[in-house]
Amino acid sequence: LNLPSLGELDGNQNGAEATQLRTLTAGLRDHVARSPDQAGSWYLLGIGELKLGAYDQSAEAFESAHKLIGADANLDLYWLQARLLADKGQLSEATKGIAQRVLATQPNQPMVLNMLALAAYRSKDFATAVGYLNSALSNNLTEGQRELLGSGFDQARDALGVTGATVDVA
Repeated sequence: LNLPSLGELDGNQNGAEATQLRTLTAGLRDHVARSPDQAGSWYLLGIGELKLGAYDQSAEAFESAHKLIGADANLDLYWLQARLLADKGQLSEATKGIAQRVLATQPNQPMVLNMLALAAYRSKDFATAVGYLNSALSNNLTEGQRELLGSGFDQARDALGVTGATVDVA
């Protein structure tokens, strides 16, 4: 199954695009009700629901696709995003499992590390957030990604009371 990556779809639709997306998503809901064994349809439904802000339904659709095709990096990234949004940024055990599965094959996956860092930051576990962001920053990133992650890194370090340059030696 060849699935688009998370960055290939733009979440900003104008009125006509949003209406079209609602219509297509409704059609996909009907389709998977009749043909629940089509992973690609579940996947597309998950994307549609995610873009419409129906995070619980999106996560359920991605879970259905996962049950049919197993682990898939793009599917897992979308599913992780939907789960975190459905859980309002809290990291449930199910969500941790998805994140750990992605990190098992892509240990420095910046999007996953950023999501985990955000969840840790919200839980006031600033040391863990710093660790995740430090790992994410070790990737080849665009300038915008590096700025965003670096800003989060600085905020988490500030929350820890760390100022200035530091070096950790193990």
